[in-house]
Amino acid sequence: MHLGNVHYTRDEYDIALYYHKKALELRQAISTTESSDIASSLHAIAKTHLARREYSEAIANAEKALALREALVPPNETAVAATLALLGDIYQDFGDINHALTLCTKALAIFERNVPVNSPLLAKILYNLSILQSHSEELANAQQSLERSVKIYRKILPKGHQDRVLVENELRHIIELRQKNKENSPTNS
Repeated sequence: MHLGNVHYTRDEYDIALYYHKKALELRQAISTTESSDIASSLHAIAKTHLARREYSEAIANAEKALALREALVPPNETAVAATLALLGDIYQDFGDINHALTLCTKALAIFERNVPVNSPLLAKILYNLSILQSHSEELANAQQSLERSVKIYRKILPKGHQDRVLVENELRHIIELRQKNKENSPTNS
């Protein structure tokens, strides 16, 4: 699986997929393999299929990973949330904004219970959620999500860091958009 991750980070998705599938085969062949390890392989395969824009394969593998992670007793809630967030990313890229919004909202609720308040995971899911809210014309909610994300990034990232700049710029954009909408509303005519 580590070889798959290395190739994934180098944008070598064909090779990454090969190694992730090989790791899954090996894990499934060993009867003592933990289902959490199988879920990790499925998650990695889903992520790689997403990178290749192979949505049906990405969804199928992510849903299998989610089912395994939710069945664990006790469940690893952070892993469950990560898979929900991945499914949200897949559906967003696929164009199903409503389903993506539902999945990311569920992931956020789980992350909020299980990670520190200044976690980069929390900042990232809030940013992703804001994009979905913006596409759904929920600009007030998008602004609120971005404000929370910016607050976290300002605590954990230096000024000028690309993630922090991205979120700060998006927040400015949403504020400007809300102001234009307010100025153009019929009540201001």
